[in-house]
Amino acid sequence: MRAVQVGAGTRGSKGAAMLDKLGALGAVCDVDGAAACAKKHGVAHYSSLGEMVGSADFGAAMVSVPVVQCHGIVHELLCAKKHVLVDGAISNSSGGAKQLAQLAQKNGVMLASSNPARFGPATSVAEKRYGGLQMLSLDRKGARPRNMQAGVIHGLAVPDICAANWLFGEAPSVVFARAGGDQGFASITLSYMGGRTATITARWAGAEACNFHASCSIEDYAYPGPDGDLRGAEAGSFLGAAAGGKPHPSTPGEAVDAAGVAEAALLSSQKGIPIYLDLR
Repeated sequence: MRAVQVGAGTRGSKGAAMLDKLGALGAVCDVDGAAACAKKHGVAHYSSLGEMVGSADFGAAMVSVPVVQCHGIVHELLCAKKHVLVDGAISNSSGGAKQLAQLAQKNGVMLASSNPARFGPATSVAEKRYGGLQMLSLDRKGARPRNMQAGVIHGLAVPDICAANWLFGEAPSVVFARAGGDQGFASITLSYMGGRTATITARWAGAEACNFHASCSIEDYAYPGPDGDLRGAEAGSFLGAAAGGKPHPSTPGEAVDAAGVAEAALLSSQKGIPIYLDLR
């Protein structure tokens, strides 16, 4: 299945290269930078999403844009009955995320937030090889986007929110976050049932990398390093499912939960108080 890359910034350029490596890249769309990115990979480029939807032959899209732009872009793609994988939150509000999930279901297409942890060593924890999971620590850094329209919570932490929710098997009941440096860094604490906790730190600082540490009842587990290869595995899974293969493990419901947690984390960081959730 042919796929397009929407957004050609730092993360979008990596997404285009990843899709090209998979032999699936059909076009790149961005109001600024699409031409150079598309030329590098020998594909068409568009500055208008509507023009690309009406002209290009594709069945899926990877979206890597600031969260303030994401809802409208994802909505247009879902209305065109395209499968959508978002590199971050699908919307900057839980209500908007629910609307998008309902639209995806109505049109019979897939919608997911990126959760590359599903495709790497973190799955050993989920499979309980190390005993019952009690505490997670995820530390992520990444390059500051050229078009800074959102802070680090929505811009960088969402894949780790997805990973924590997946590994614990539920959404958190309490969210507390602190952010600083004009939202250049953030610390997010997610509290789950049974006293289980995930701590996520995120900051704009050079090349992207993620350190993962889990405390379990039998022994601890750690995985340091970049997750670029995991994103390629995730994209391959998503495109395979879109083409009728094995179902992709990430669901629209998980994307809605992640958007709700990110929204709560931003509110908590602004007000300095814990936010209590009920995302069941």
